[in-house]
Amino acid sequence: MKVSIEFGVLTRVQYTHEIEMPDDATEDDILDRADEIYGDLDGGEFIDDPDYWERGATLIHYHEKGDQDG
Repeated sequence: MKVSIEFGVLTRVQYTHEIEMPDDATEDDILDRADEIYGDLDGGEFIDDPDYWERGATLIHYHEKGDQDG
């Protein structure tokens, strides 16, 4: 029997944005500002993170007997 095994991987993209916040800003204040910035992003700012990946789905494709391509 001939099969093809397809491995899926989940990768990530990331974007770092540096901002000034008041010295007395709380974590909630910073997260609120982060949400505002995130809402203005269009995705073009993000870059691949080559150090991060998680195993995704593994799929098996069965070839029919006599299939010349596989």
